[in-house]
Amino acid sequence: MFKMIWLVLRTVPFLLWNYFTWILHYYHKRKKYTIEVRYAKVRKFIIKALKVLHVELEVEGVENLNSPGIKMLTPNHQAVLDPAYIIALSEKPVAFMAKIESKKIPIINKIMGILDCDYLDRKDLHQQVRVLKNVENSLLEGKMNWGVFPEGTRNKDIDNVVVNEFHPGTFKMAIRNNFDVVPVAIDNSYKVLSKKYHAQRFKIKISFLPPVNAQSLNTQNTIDFAKDVQKQVENKIIEIRK
Repeated sequence: MFKMIWLVLRTVPFLLWNYFTWILHYYHKRKKYTIEVRYAKVRKFIIKALKVLHVELEVEGVENLNSPGIKMLTPNHQAVLDPAYIIALSEKPVAFMAKIESKKIPIINKIMGILDCDYLDRKDLHQQVRVLKNVENSLLEGKMNWGVFPEGTRNKDIDNVVVNEFHPGTFKMAIRNNFDVVPVAIDNSYKVLSKKYHAQRFKIKISFLPPVNAQSLNTQNTIDFAKDVQKQVENKIIEIRK
């Protein structure tokens, strides 16, 4: 209970101030601004928000994130704030695919709109195909990096499962176009908003592994691709925890 009160007192005034001073404006007038301008504004806000939440990022391999070229980022998923950590660290614009239920989360849905993020409806196969094609076209045009969570949903059994199974379909566009895929390992992120964990500082560990593609993995099989990336992320999380 104490932690929830603490979170409300620290974050609500900060969020409301930003919401009414610029978030609504940028959301409704986003076509007026380039993605670079919008992204820089959001990134600055997120960096401040993480300080408000007492979050510290322990980072490894950030050069794999910020090296030249457009990439598809494939992080494991522990918490709703996972995209925020990547945005805070990424110098170039990055958007995310999220489940359509995220549209109902206040403020976050506006931030996602500002960044041109897209939503997947798991009950509508045709809609999923359209969204994946839009993401593929964006990557081909070199507009921005894209973050896709191969688990499909958050891992809610972290004590027993390092990561959930990575869905092979996530990697179809990467194989088809030989996109660079950056496996991303995130750990401890679930503690920030959880009632169970109390700390003066929440240290989130995040590692960006070297980019891989179909050619470097010598495969055209989405199942093998997914297993390889999943194994890399699992091994890195196990290493981080040691």
